[in-house]
Amino acid sequence: MNALPPSERRVTARPALKRAVLQSLFLAAGGVWLAYGVFDGWHWQNVEKNWASTDGIIETAYVRRAMSRHVNWETGWTYSYSVDGRKYEAESTALSNAYFVHMFGSETQAEGDEYTRPVRSAVTVYYDPVEPQRSVLDLATDSSLEWLTLSLAAMCMAPAIYGAFALHKALRNRPSGN
Repeated sequence: MNALPPSERRVTARPALKRAVLQSLFLAAGGVWLAYGVFDGWHWQNVEKNWASTDGIIETAYVRRAMSRHVNWETGWTYSYSVDGRKYEAESTALSNAYFVHMFGSETQAEGDEYTRPVRSAVTVYYDPVEPQRSVLDLATDSSLEWLTLSLAAMCMAPAIYGAFALHKALRNRPSGN
């Protein structure tokens, strides 16, 4: 059926095998990266549940174009608060899961959100009792986007895992002379 000797068949099959392995590794790495993002967010959501709260004051409010492939706008605030007599200042977008609720598709929407916390208004600040300089104005919440992201991660990792098992089986079952 195949006129090439086995040694030449192996040489031509190696680039395809290498490409398949690299694609599987790339998919697996992408899936792990996506899953890590979700699990890291859940970790911080869990950690923030135990944070203390105190009163704070909005120092400044702003609207700016968010760094994204799509044109999005974000509302942010700088605020101050005190813990055990020590004053802290922070920005509402400083921690990763603290501000996604303040992302908008238009500048007008973001400006409307800006006025929900006017300058010099009182706010509740949630802070880490161990490191009081870590704080948020908005505690992280669950999102259906997290489950979508985990599904995408699984779809990336499944072919990589299947490919690894298939490769392992093929290598284990190959004739000992090759």
